[in-house]
Amino acid sequence: MFIGGGAAMALAFNTRRATRDIDGVYEPKREVYEAATRVGVRHGLPEGWLNDAVKGLLPGPDPNQREILAAPGVRVSVPSGEDLLALKVAAARVDRDADDIRHLAKVVGARTADEVLAITGRVMGGRQPLLPKAQFLIQEMFVDSNESPEKGQHEAGERTRWRQFTAWLAAQRAAIQARAADRAACQTAPPKPPRVGRCGAPTRRGGRCRNRAGSCPNHH
Repeated sequence: MFIGGGAAMALAFNTRRATRDIDGVYEPKREVYEAATRVGVRHGLPEGWLNDAVKGLLPGPDPNQREILAAPGVRVSVPSGEDLLALKVAAARVDRDADDIRHLAKVVGARTADEVLAITGRVMGGRQPLLPKAQFLIQEMFVDSNESPEKGQHEAGERTRWRQFTAWLAAQRAAIQARAADRAACQTAPPKPPRVGRCGAPTRRGGRCRNRAGSCPNHH
């Protein structure tokens, strides 16, 4: 079994973090799934607590992977620090990966944005293009001491514009979600009670009759 993500960070790199599931690749898949199901039932874990969703993201064989467990019937390995750093950079989830990226950079001795991005490019090998948000995140987290003042100012301006754009985008998404929630609330809200002196009988459209009480020909 070869595991990655938060589980690898917790088990192999001594980070005190929780993980919602365990990402990995394993063989034989059917037997592992059956065993995972039994463990999940025994300990009250959610379905899919062990999954192989990470398999499509792995850059390929890791010659420096570390074995962290060897027991009868099971062997567990994790990626090397450089491979796991590259995977975290490629994902670039600010709320979940930033702390891991910072920790792994220290483990592999990367101190600048250029060094972190170089490791990522070497590990991923052009397998998938690095997203702009990943580059901006790394440039925001790490300072390159060798860059010229002009380059630093230019990149600082780019990062400011990126933060402004992401803040605007988040506000737009929040507004869309709020409008959707309002529409859903309107659709599920019960009809308003009839006013005093109104008929108030239910209509075919789900509302209330607004004719004066006693004068409506449709609800006698």
